[in-house]
Amino acid sequence: MNLWDAIKSRMRHSRYGGSTTAPSGPLSDWLHFGHFPGTGFDYAGVAGDVRLNAVVQACLAWIQRTFPEAPVQVVKVDAAGEENEVPGHGLTKLMRAPNPATTAANFWEQVLADFIPTGNAYARKIRNAAGKVIEVWNVPETRIRPQWDTSGREFIGHYLISIDGQPEKVPVADIIHFKFGRNPQNERLGWSPLLAGLREVAALNAGGAFRGALLHNHAAASYLVTPKEGQSWTPDQARALESRWFSKLKGDGAGKPIFSNTPLEAALLNYSPKDLDLAVMLHWDSDTLASLLGLSAQVLNLTSGHEAKTYANYAEAREAAYEQCILPLKGIMAAWLQLQLLPDFGDPETERVAHDLSQVRILQEDQNKLWGRVNDAMKCPTRYLTVNEARALLGQPSLGKEYDTLEGPEPETPAFQPESSGDAAVQVEQPEPAVRSSNGR
Repeated sequence: MNLWDAIKSRMRHSRYGGSTTAPSGPLSDWLHFGHFPGTGFDYAGVAGDVRLNAVVQACLAWIQRTFPEAPVQVVKVDAAGEENEVPGHGLTKLMRAPNPATTAANFWEQVLADFIPTGNAYARKIRNAAGKVIEVWNVPETRIRPQWDTSGREFIGHYLISIDGQPEKVPVADIIHFKFGRNPQNERLGWSPLLAGLREVAALNAGGAFRGALLHNHAAASYLVTPKEGQSWTPDQARALESRWFSKLKGDGAGKPIFSNTPLEAALLNYSPKDLDLAVMLHWDSDTLASLLGLSAQVLNLTSGHEAKTYANYAEAREAAYEQCILPLKGIMAAWLQLQLLPDFGDPETERVAHDLSQVRILQEDQNKLWGRVNDAMKCPTRYLTVNEARALLGQPSLGKEYDTLEGPEPETPAFQPESSGDAAVQVEQPEPAVRSSNGR
């Protein structure tokens, strides 16, 4: 065994982060944590790669389609304590075009494809001769692992990336490691909530396999066929009867009656799908997996969410999914970009990585309500907001210092004016309607 083989062997079986070349993915590598409490059954092994489960993929695909709607931006706090976007910021430009082969949306789709199932995702920085970051590329989590020595002087010393089967050591400064929480077996790694739902994934896989087997057999259940009392069959008679039985139940013979000149009895060996009530059980599993990610069966258009689905509460479910899943996820991603990428482009002390939510269709209803409340406040005989305060609430720029007091003048072009009916006030400078997103929301 050469030195590198020895290192790989130690990595696979110790706390050094697992194998950098394991083709089977994290669930059979460093995230395989054994049996669930209360059972000796290996649910993790049966679940396999959770990305191959249709319900998990429905959750992941919804997140992948929705997340890119709000692009990355960098904001800066001014003297008045207000945050304003930094025009033309280097980090913003990079994240709008991460590399020549990847769009901004596709970059996040790749990152989320690892992050949601495993709690870890990676991007590698590419620098020019002057050391400036000019590209970022997603690195599949199956090909990269954090490494460190045993001295305790450093949290992560470097990362190992497998390229065409060959290891490459990459400095920590050249890797963006997105992670969620902490892996209970390796504090250098993140942990996905989906990993607590491997029993549900295994159940859904088994349910799908059962339905598939039934359909393959044209919904014919399993029977034990035996001779009538007092009768017996030779082995050749049993094989002939078996062949005849299957020819009637499968393929072109499905549904045809069976006529037998041999006295026999048939006993049902397994439950039918109706007897098992698989639909209800599998709905529970689907709902559990969606809830682990802050989603609902309703917003994912799963069958288990159809009973409570109406036009009104579907809109509410979409908004709740954005607030419970996408917004926290954006906060996590922005925080890692703040820590690991912003120092290459700006000043983390005065600048902050954020996301531009102004064009997110799901959130536009809240914005409309906000504009209405501000307009109502500005109509009051006793003014409670200055013109600039009202405009700041609506994301509009200040009109000048003279509009910073309650007694300040009305602007020459009114910031607020009533509708023609006189019943309500409408903002003249309302934003343009949001462009419909790629996922139709």
